[in-house]
Formats: sequence, structure tokens, C-alpha cells
Amino acid sequence: MNERKKVLTDDFELHIIELPKMRKRKANGKDEKLLEWLSFLENPESNEVISYMEKNENMKKAKEKLNTLSTNDELRILAELREKAIRDEKSLKEGYYNDGKLDGLKQGLEQKNKEIAKKLKEKGLSNDFIIEITNLTKEEIEKL
Repeated sequence: MNERKKVLTDDFELHIIELPKMRKRKANGKDEKLLEWLSFLENPESNEVISYMEKNENMKKAKEKLNTLSTNDELRILAELREKAIRDEKSLKEGYYNDGKLDGLKQGLEQKNKEIAKKLKEKGLSNDFIIEITNLTKEEIEKL
């Protein structure tokens, strides 16, 4: 089996940009080119971006490519399906997390009720009283 290894090299850089923080930098006049591209990413149709395209040939090419992708129905549908899959996966993960949290709380409550029932039983209290307090069944109390 021929496996290809992925190796990070000096040819690859990864930048994480927090847009709210970059907007603050814009007010200070820093990183002008980067801020122009961020404006493009936020809204490629804005008048601000159109003025940037007059000076920046690469941004103009990116806009043309975006238009090509937008008019190609097959590519647009694939992009929309990918976005939907990402949203669905996120929703499922959140659902599983909430289900697991609920199950954990339920198990914890059941365990606590058993501990309480065991102490009440040790004190010699009646099974009927313990059932009333803990909501355990008679069989569960007898197993303790």
C-alpha cells in the first residue's frame, strides 16, 4: 500500500486571523493590504472592495474566480452541500454532548438515591418510607 506522508515545510505558513481584532487595527492604519483582503472576504461586493480591486490585480482575479464559481451551478451546489454537512455534523455533536450530559446527570441522581436508600436502610427505616423518599423500587432497595 503506497501511503503519502504530509509534511509541513518552510513553504507552508498558517495564519489565524480574528476579524474583530483586525478591525481595531484598521483604525490604527496597520496592515493595510491584509485589511483589504479581509474586507474582500467579508463582502466582495462592497464599494470599498471595488476600489481596492482597481489597485490590486490579484484581488480582481480572485473576484473573477469567485464569480465563475458562483455562476457554476454544480460547484455552487457542491459548496452548499459541504456547508450543510458541516452544520449537520456540528449539530449532531452538540446533540450527542447534551444527551451524554443528561445521561450522566440521570446516573448520578440514581447513584445518590441508592446511597441515601442504603443509609436509611442501615438506620432501620421501612422499605415503604425509603421508596417514598428515593423513588427506587422495592427490588432495588432489597439488593442494597
